[in-house]
Amino acid sequence: MTAPAAGSVPVAAGLAAQVGRMLKLFAPQLAAAPVLFFVGVTFLHESAHALMAIALGGTIKEFAFLPGEGALGHVRWEPPSNAAGWMSDAVSVAPYLMWSMFAAAVILLAVRRVRLNRWLAAAIFFWCYFIPIGDIAWNLYGGRGDLAVGGHDGFVLQAIGTIAILIAYALGFFVQRRLFADRAVGVAGYVASSFAIGLGSAIAGGLGLLAFTGKV
Repeated sequence: MTAPAAGSVPVAAGLAAQVGRMLKLFAPQLAAAPVLFFVGVTFLHESAHALMAIALGGTIKEFAFLPGEGALGHVRWEPPSNAAGWMSDAVSVAPYLMWSMFAAAVILLAVRRVRLNRWLAAAIFFWCYFIPIGDIAWNLYGGRGDLAVGGHDGFVLQAIGTIAILIAYALGFFVQRRLFADRAVGVAGYVASSFAIGLGSAIAGGLGLLAFTGKV
């Protein structure tokens, strides 16, 4: 049996410690996620659709933010009689404009080096940066979301969206370094922790869906 390379065990132990530190920091958010993903995130997502529709003169016919048949939530609206063709697109992208503003606000906090309690910093990073980017990615790649557009337009949208998500992911490393200070992680720790927290979020979402609908 080949012995492990010199230094490999300490490096792996250090990486595991970083991931464990991040999971501990985000444990309250993951614990609340099965409920807040639906009564919080989905509610805000659908509210953005509804508010944009109302702002453009439309009428809301149905508003749902809890998971049902075929959708996690939905807004049905009727445009005004003189509606321009771009109004439907504006309503469709409203949540992603909202999430982008949330993420921009977190980046601004990081740039200004605002001192925050570590638990508050973790809550802000999770709900106002990590989850907004995740919701955008889900709708971009999920195949049934607002950003699931076919043809050439869909290819262009996915290309632009992918670049934007990769940039946001890279910026997330800088953001967590500023928000968490001495509790921040290095590059490898950031990548590993993001996958661990992403997996935890997926499990939390599945538990929430099971609780609300009885099926995953």
